[in-house]
Amino acid sequence: MAVYELGSASEYHAQVRVAGSDELVCDVEGVTGLEWGRVRDDYSTAQVTMAKPRLGATCRRGLGAVGTWRHHLTLWREDDVVWHGPIVNKTERRDTLTLAARDMLAYLDRRGVKPQGSDSYFRPVPADTGALIRMLIQDGFAEHDPGLLAHAELRDSGTRSTLDHLWTDSATIGHVVRDLLHAGADLYTVGRTVYCVPDRTTGAPHQLCEEHFLGDIEVREAGLDAATRAVVVGAQPVGGDGQAVDGPPVRGAAGGVDPVLGLIERISGSESTTDSGVAEGIARAIVAYGCPPPVDLLVPSGARLSPTAPVDIGHLIPGAAFVVALDSYCTPVRAEFRLTELAVSWKPGETGESVAVSLASHGPPIPSEEQTT
Repeated sequence: MAVYELGSASEYHAQVRVAGSDELVCDVEGVTGLEWGRVRDDYSTAQVTMAKPRLGATCRRGLGAVGTWRHHLTLWREDDVVWHGPIVNKTERRDTLTLAARDMLAYLDRRGVKPQGSDSYFRPVPADTGALIRMLIQDGFAEHDPGLLAHAELRDSGTRSTLDHLWTDSATIGHVVRDLLHAGADLYTVGRTVYCVPDRTTGAPHQLCEEHFLGDIEVREAGLDAATRAVVVGAQPVGGDGQAVDGPPVRGAAGGVDPVLGLIERISGSESTTDSGVAEGIARAIVAYGCPPPVDLLVPSGARLSPTAPVDIGHLIPGAAFVVALDSYCTPVRAEFRLTELAVSWKPGETGESVAVSLASHGPPIPSEEQTT
C-alpha cells in the first residue's frame, strides 16, 4: 500500500499563456507570493505577485502585453500543473505587479446558453443531469473554445433532471448549471481540467486526525441547515407541445416528523425542474443532508494541514471523502466529511507553503469507540 505525505512544496513556477492556443507568453519571474485553490461547484481563484525590480527584460515585455481574458495563468507546484485559468485583473504599482485569475469555470458565467439547431432548450422528460450539463457546456463553447472543452471530463451523473424552456442567451450557462448541480452532480477544476462527475465517492475515504491539522479547528453543528421534511417547488409542468400546462408548479416532498428533532421543514425552489419525480429526488437529498443536522469541520484562517498529513495534493479534490477523528473535543467527532474548498498560499523562503481545507459533513457521525462501549 502506498504511503502518502502532503509535504511542503519548495518551489512554484508561474506562466502566462495565450487563451485558446496555449502559446507561452512568458515564464513569470520575481514572484514574491502566490495563492490558488479548488472549489466544489464553483470557480476557484488564483493570484501571483511579482517584484518589478526582479523582472528580466523578456519577462517585463511579456507581462506588459498581458491582457485580461486574452491570457491565462498557469501555476506549477514543483513538476505538476495545479491551477490554470483566465486572468481577470491586472494591477501594477510602482514596485509590484499582480495578476488575479479565475479557473476555467469562470467562462460559464460569461457565456449565454446556446442551443444548437433550435432557438431554445426544452427537456420536459427527465434526462441524466450530467448529460444535460455536458450538452449546455459543449453547445455554449461550440462557436469559440478558449481551451475548456479540450481539457474537460464531463460524465453522466446517474441522477435525473429536466429543463424548462431556455431561449438562446436567456441565461448564462453558469446560472443554469448551478441549478442542475443540486440534482446530484459535482463540478470543479483540477489543474487544467474541468470535471463534472456524480455527486458521490468511490473507494475508501482518506483518514485524518488532530495531529494532521495545524492551529485551531472549529466543529459546528449547522442547525439552520437541518430538515426533517423538504418541499421543492419547480416550474410549471409542460405538455408534449412544449407549452406550459395551466395549474400549479410541479412539487416534490420527502421526509416527515423525526422522533428526535420533531418537524423541521425546508421549502426551496428549482427553476429548471418540470417533473415532480425530479423535484422529489431533490427533496430527498435535502433531508438526507439535514437529518440529523450536518456537522461541519472548518479550518479557520491561519490553520492548515500539517506537512505530515497522509495525503497527496492530488487527493485534495472537491468532493473527496475524508474521515476525521477529533477525540479530545467535548463532543468527540469522528465523521465522514467531503472537501468543499482548498486554499493554498506560497511565499519563497522560510514562510513556504500553507495548505488549508474546508470540510463539510457527509452522512451521520461515525460512533467513536467510547460511544460504542
